[in-house]
Amino acid sequence: MQVSFQGGRITAKNIKPLLTDKFDCNYSASGVYSRLDRLNMVWISGRSKDPKSSEEATLAFKENFPDEVEKITKQIKNEHIKVWWPDESRIGQQGSLTRQWATKGTRPRVIRQKQSISTYVFGAIFPDKDKGCALVLAETNTGMMQLHLNQISEQVEDGYHAIMMMDRAS
Repeated sequence: MQVSFQGGRITAKNIKPLLTDKFDCNYSASGVYSRLDRLNMVWISGRSKDPKSSEEATLAFKENFPDEVEKITKQIKNEHIKVWWPDESRIGQQGSLTRQWATKGTRPRVIRQKQSISTYVFGAIFPDKDKGCALVLAETNTGMMQLHLNQISEQVEDGYHAIMMMDRAS
């Protein structure tokens, strides 16, 4: 039996036929989970990955990055280049489920917060010299990004150029 998964949750129901076909073992669902526990396997949330991302492109970037910096250095005829690593993040609070003790079979009405409040943090670091800068902003748009770029440029010493490593976030 050939089983193929394109993502999603794999349960004991999916694993049982694999164990039977491959190892001639017949386990109950609880037996499968017990075996997984003995193998030190746990059900965890994995780190998200963009479906359009390419591991080959990432490896190529890592391999070609020093050469690209050298090309830029030659183009601007300046060896004083600083690579800055910026990122932005939304930080906020959003109402969650409201729970309370109640009699079985009832569903009482409760007041709960429904609005969300957010702010945005734009930050950048230059690790070679332990430098960094950040802005806390009420919104994110092109104008806010320009403020962030202006702030970074103020941190770059005269006679130097900065290369920004952007993450292609919208």
